[in-house]
Amino acid sequence: MNDITKTIRAMWEENASLQDIRAYLLQFHPYEIAAAIAELPEELRDELYGVFTSKEIAEIVAYVEPEQAADFLEDVANRQVAGVIKEMSADDATDILEHFEDDKRQAVINLLDRETRDDIETLAAYEENEAGSIMSTEFIAIESGKDVKDLMREIVRQAPEADTINTIFVVDAHGHLLGTLDLKKVIVARSPRTVDEIMNPNFRAKNVRDDIEDVIKTIRDYDIDALPLLEDGVLKGIITGDDAMDTFVEEAEEDYARLGGLTESEELFESTFSSVKKRLPWLLALLVMNVFVTFMIIAFDFLFTVGSLTVLAFFQPVILNMAGNSGTQTLAITIQKITKDTLESKGDIAKHLGREAAHGLTLGIAFGLLAFAFSALFLTLDHNPQSFRIAFVVAFSLVVSLTVANFAGAFIPVLFTKLKIDPATASGPFITTVIDIVSLLIYFALATALLYSCLLYTSPIPRD
Repeated sequence: MNDITKTIRAMWEENASLQDIRAYLLQFHPYEIAAAIAELPEELRDELYGVFTSKEIAEIVAYVEPEQAADFLEDVANRQVAGVIKEMSADDATDILEHFEDDKRQAVINLLDRETRDDIETLAAYEENEAGSIMSTEFIAIESGKDVKDLMREIVRQAPEADTINTIFVVDAHGHLLGTLDLKKVIVARSPRTVDEIMNPNFRAKNVRDDIEDVIKTIRDYDIDALPLLEDGVLKGIITGDDAMDTFVEEAEEDYARLGGLTESEELFESTFSSVKKRLPWLLALLVMNVFVTFMIIAFDFLFTVGSLTVLAFFQPVILNMAGNSGTQTLAITIQKITKDTLESKGDIAKHLGREAAHGLTLGIAFGLLAFAFSALFLTLDHNPQSFRIAFVVAFSLVVSLTVANFAGAFIPVLFTKLKIDPATASGPFITTVIDIVSLLIYFALATALLYSCLLYTSPIPRD
């Protein structure tokens, strides 16, 4: 509980008026108010909503996650919620409305004015991964042919509602984007000059249906303050650098969650049921895959009936862990390269796969030599008659397993990308389990070929 929350609770317990509490809270930034209100009892929170204006509530809930904002407003009267929604930017309002129950959402939408409702319905029509779903429709646009004096008046008129005034957009009579204007250029321009004379016709723009990640990359690469989104050449909205950053963080959190084997990222105060629901699918899939590992061990159980070969089980964790860790490192590097679009051509992909396989081979030889020396010494001291053969199998298995693991760690996310599947889905637990299966097969197959078969054909196999 932060200091602001403690003070509010103390004021409430001392029967301070709600207006006094409101006045105290308004001294702080909306972000701090949102954090404090989140920790208040629901009863007090609901009472405070009654004394805040719609604009003040809109500023506060803009600083919390949409799901939490919807939870805050769930018990607030529909008419007041409609007033809050009207004060918010259309993209933020759409995100919050999506988390309401169907009945409440429709009731609130019915109370909105036509312009606000149209903006929200426009954004809601886009798919979650499309740029249009996060665009803002609040921007400054001026018609081609206008004088600089008209432009300044238009900026003053539209500025209070606009998400940004740093970039102004020049359009024709039908709304087609013709160019952009930097605020600095507008300030120093003097009449008589038209906006066409000072605008930049060589602008970067994207389509409302483009993938969000592609749009974020364009904003990042070209350091754009506000990227226009078009539909058949008509300016429909913009994505600001702030919105792009927020979306980038959300995407990164989702990717990080997938790398950990989750279907979605978890919130700090999420319920146990919701958290378990996100973890369950991948855990079930991994359970099935690990059962397959068990069946594989059972299939090679004959190796452990030979007294001198039972020590193979001791070295199994070494091979599986080394291969799994190496494959996960390669997976992380590959996803990083995919994100940076450095694996676009077939040549780049082939070079990357070859390089990672070579890295695996090099690491395998290095660790194989170490493993051979350690296992040979250990088995010799243990008076195992097959010490050097077993040590060779362990070393050779490491070489092959690390090579295969590195190749798999590079190949699987590239394959997923080509299949239009998020490469982060090739999560750490998933690829580690795949590599476990492959490495175990390699280890037991080599042990069968180089140890069991040799013992079988050279002399009777001593059994326990």
